[in-house]
Amino acid sequence: MSPTVHPVETTDPLMLSVVVPTHGRVDLFFLTLASLEKQTLDAFEIVVTDDSKQWKDRSAIQEATMDYSRRTGRPARYLFSTAGLGQAKNTNQGLTAARGRFVRILPSDDLLAPQALEAEVALLNDSRLNLDVLYHLVEAFTDTPRFNQTPSLTMVQPSLFFRSCLHSGTPLPSATVFRRELLDEIGGMREDFDFLCDWEFFVRLLTSQYRRHKFLGRLTPG
Repeated sequence: MSPTVHPVETTDPLMLSVVVPTHGRVDLFFLTLASLEKQTLDAFEIVVTDDSKQWKDRSAIQEATMDYSRRTGRPARYLFSTAGLGQAKNTNQGLTAARGRFVRILPSDDLLAPQALEAEVALLNDSRLNLDVLYHLVEAFTDTPRFNQTPSLTMVQPSLFFRSCLHSGTPLPSATVFRRELLDEIGGMREDFDFLCDWEFFVRLLTSQYRRHKFLGRLTPG
């Protein structure tokens, strides 16, 4: 069963919470953090959730998170409870702590274009679109991406996604942003899944939109 996630009640004007699950691989985390520092959106927080097994890794990640907050003036929190929690539990502690109107998950081996968060918030705030869930088609990279394409938006029926895409894959967690209130309905990632917990989480997001007779927003890479 998926665990219940109770987001923190707040009157904070934060538009977005970016949950950053990390496990070792400190150099990759630094690159992810650098891409967040370059974001043109200011009203967002980051919640770094760490289950690294090595103390030196946890220390470096925590210090980098606090340095990021001092440099940018943006809120940032570092969460560590237990080493080796696994993807679902580590992500869920961040979802529980998220305070923003919208939530996205950004694993610590992914990068965002500088205007990504600003564009996502603008689309989710557009009353004409009436979106609760937005996802990107992503590009794998071996070097620093150029981010030289302009994404285009398509409205997708959840039932069509089930029929045409679900057999072969779903958007990555780092490519998905959604309204925080959906966590009250669907809960967090399923903690008894060692693998594909992110896939199952997206399926529940998809099902919630089907029940509400709403479209998903899909963005091409860029």
